[in-house]
Amino acid sequence: MAPTTRFCTAQKVLRGTLHRKKWTTPKKTRFFAILDAQEAPQNLSAAARLVEIPQQTVYRWQQQRYILGSPANHRTRQRSSKLERPNSISIEQVKEFVDPVKNPLRDQQYEAQIEYFQLETTKRTLRNQLSKHTKNAQRFKAAYIQKQISVKNRRLRQNHRKHYARATIDSEYQFWVACDEAHIDPSSQQARYILREEGTRY
Repeated sequence: MAPTTRFCTAQKVLRGTLHRKKWTTPKKTRFFAILDAQEAPQNLSAAARLVEIPQQTVYRWQQQRYILGSPANHRTRQRSSKLERPNSISIEQVKEFVDPVKNPLRDQQYEAQIEYFQLETTKRTLRNQLSKHTKNAQRFKAAYIQKQISVKNRRLRQNHRKHYARATIDSEYQFWVACDEAHIDPSSQQARYILREEGTRY
């Protein structure tokens, strides 16, 4: 019969053998201690020779202390310059929004343009990225474009002018009824907006 595990003695670990080492920065702490003990003006070169560190490192530590204060006396990890979550839209995709060739819906709302490019982002995120990676691109008023008269419309106007060129009040205009009412579609008279960069015309 095989012996049970209770007969197996576990290996004991001596107390104190698994303690974690505390990493210190003795040279950095000693350097600032020497620097603080000196009288003004502070001699960085002399303090660097005492601790046996290069001058380039001394200037970097001094700059860190100027920015961080007392925490710079110890070892500091690299701090990120971008403290935010990854963007849901890339810079290349942002450039496509203001490109007239790649974005035919620049005269529509942001939601319609996001759906056209099939992006999982929001209107607020898109506007922030446009202002960050373009020249303050947003929905500005579109430049006025003079309407081109079609050939058919031009022919109708010319025929109307020829027909009523010699018309008088007695012959023609006495049968006309004038009215001071006008029915206009307000949506057709609104200013047209288009997504473009600041300073551009189209």
